[in-house]
Amino acid sequence: MLKFIIEIMLRARNIKEVYKFFKENGFSQRTATKFRNSSMTVMRLVHLEKVCELLHCTPNDLLEWQPKAGEKNIEKHPLFPLKKKEAIAKVSESMSTLSIEELGKLEKIIADLKAKKI
Repeated sequence: MLKFIIEIMLRARNIKEVYKFFKENGFSQRTATKFRNSSMTVMRLVHLEKVCELLHCTPNDLLEWQPKAGEKNIEKHPLFPLKKKEAIAKVSESMSTLSIEELGKLEKIIADLKAKKI
């Protein structure tokens, strides 16, 4: 089963006021509420595109695959890469406990990643 996991990307982007964020970016009250409550089950493509633009991500980053109970060989399933992305949000949360020196090292790693050196 596929489900939207927008809340993980919101945490990764350190967006705490979800409703306000979506309202300020042109979403209706109803849609902003669904995002805030993590109750989105259907999304219009125009909304999906806008969310991806705002969160600087792809649609795959907003979806999670939950295999059926007892399903075998899930690692070989084409949807397997969409399984559990909780670690993404934890990186953002972990940064708040790093020292200034550690943040400097992390900044260098990020710069190297952006330059495709790693």
